[in-house]
Amino acid sequence: MIRVAKRFPKGIPKEKVRELTLKYEAILDLAQEDYAHKPPDKAYLDGFNLHRRLREYKEDHLFFLSHPWVDYTNNISERELRKFKRKQAVVLRSVCGGQHICDALSIIETTRMQCKNVYNIVETAFS
Repeated sequence: MIRVAKRFPKGIPKEKVRELTLKYEAILDLAQEDYAHKPPDKAYLDGFNLHRRLREYKEDHLFFLSHPWVDYTNNISERELRKFKRKQAVVLRSVCGGQHICDALSIIETTRMQCKNVYNIVETAFS
């Protein structure tokens, strides 16, 4: 699905969206049949629970197919969180240090997302 979304950056044709949705549902139906014949036991509940979540949130999972402005991955949020994770051992030893790094990075990242000059905004914040 992601490969198809990359091929059509301005929007996936409706017939292709319908085809991908049918494939998604076919996979879920296959899992449903498999679990109907052999119910999951405690050791194999992860797959069963995943199957239920995929069916329950189908519209949310496939939202990017019919809305081209929606990103199909969560790479942006992972990239943003990685900055905090790298600083965790050094700066986040205290609540105060954690608050300072969160404040500073939120100013910088918000400014960057708004395509403004980071230096000017930071200089204004500290003056």
